[in-house]
Amino acid sequence: MLGSACWKRISSICGGGFDPLSATAVPRILELGLLIPVAAFVAVVIAPLVISARPSFRHPLDVVVAGSLSGAALSLGLSVVVQHGAFTHVQVTAGDPAHVAFIALTLGFLQPIVLATAATVGVLGLRRLGVSPVLGVIEGLVLVAAYELATTVLHPYGTRGIVLTALAASC
Repeated sequence: MLGSACWKRISSICGGGFDPLSATAVPRILELGLLIPVAAFVAVVIAPLVISARPSFRHPLDVVVAGSLSGAALSLGLSVVVQHGAFTHVQVTAGDPAHVAFIALTLGFLQPIVLATAATVGVLGLRRLGVSPVLGVIEGLVLVAAYELATTVLHPYGTRGIVLTALAASC
C-alpha cells in the first residue's frame, strides 16, 4: 500500500519508531486531526460571520480584521486547553533552546495565521458575490485540518516533528 510505504519512509527519515497507521494511533489522529479541526473551524468562523452580517461591516477588509481577531483568540484558547503540555518539560536551566523556539514559533505565530486565514477564506467565500460559498468553507476547513493533522502526526518525532510542523504551517 502506498500510504504505508510513505509513512515508513517518513518514519525512517525522522528517526523511526512511530507508525501513524497503528491501531493505537488511529483514534488519536481522528480526534486531534479531524474532530478538533472541524470544531475549531466552526468556532473561528462564528465571530466573523456575525460581524459581517451587519450591513456596515460587509466590506472584505472588515472580514479580514474579524477573521484575524477570531483566529488569534482561538489560537490562544487551543494553546491553553488542547496544547497545555507544550512547555511543561521546559525548565529554566534545562531544555533545547531550538526546541522551545520552534514550539513558540508554531503556537504563537504560525497557528494564529493559519486559523485567521481559514476564517477569512471561509467567511469571504460566504459573503462575496461570484465566489462559491461551498468552496470557501472547504478551503478553510482543509487548511485547519491539514495543520492539525501535521501537528498530530508529527508530534511523536520530537524536535524534528516540531520543525516539520512549522514548515508545513508556513507553506
